[in-house]
Amino acid sequence: MVANSKEVGFCFMLRGSIVMDETSEKSTSWIAFFPAVLLMAILLYVLSIGPAAMVCEKANISPGAMRAADTFYSPLRWLEKTPLEKPLVLYISLWVAQ
Repeated sequence: MVANSKEVGFCFMLRGSIVMDETSEKSTSWIAFFPAVLLMAILLYVLSIGPAAMVCEKANISPGAMRAADTFYSPLRWLEKTPLEKPLVLYISLWVAQ
């Protein structure tokens, strides 16, 4: 059976719209996925200060490693004198024995 040009064109248009829909769905899911990954990375960074403080407190690490840890977590100093300072200090104190 030979298809006429109108049927072939219609099938091509349908396949093209399906491909476009799949592409737009993929880009939409990426747009929703990226902020979630970014938020998780920031959360893990902030929460990792507790175990890092414990290691710095209990382990005998070199002054260079202490400076490196201090530099790595220096952006969290922006939280000083904000409402988030007290919860952060409380969280760190859970990891470090006083």
